[in-house]
Amino acid sequence: AAIRALAESLWSQLTPPQQAQVLAGMVEAVANGKRAAIRALAESLWSQLTPEQQTQVLASMVGAVAKGNEAAIRALAESLWSQLTPPQQAQVLVGMVEAVANGNRAAIRALAESLWSELTPPQQTQVLVGMVGAVAKGNEAAIRALAESLWSQLIPQQQTQV
Repeated sequence: AAIRALAESLWSQLTPPQQAQVLAGMVEAVANGKRAAIRALAESLWSQLTPEQQTQVLASMVGAVAKGNEAAIRALAESLWSQLTPPQQAQVLVGMVEAVANGNRAAIRALAESLWSELTPPQQTQVLVGMVGAVAKGNEAAIRALAESLWSQLIPQQQTQV
């Protein structure tokens, strides 16, 4: 509620140093995968941020995704992904590939259940490269998560790749 109220009435009245101060709190919330904060950010404040401010928030999102923060991945898929530019999506995908390559089970499940269908075929291929790496290393968590959640969503060519 605070983020929405901020976006609707206060953000444009803040000075750049004040915006930076608020943004620091937002970055921390995103880094910790606070789902409600990410959703509120996406629905109300994102479009008001400058490209530099968006980059700052995205850096923390990439970190949360790379650590396999399930709430961050789900919130990203539900609300923010569609608002990102292709270069911003590419930036976030780097974190996703890292989480998948590390065999983070929660990240793979969240990816399968929420973000996978939002990805373009080239983006899916990029993530699958990380998955192939984890499977090739014999990462048990990756293999189990793949079997439990992602496998059924892969097209035959992707299954062949894995």
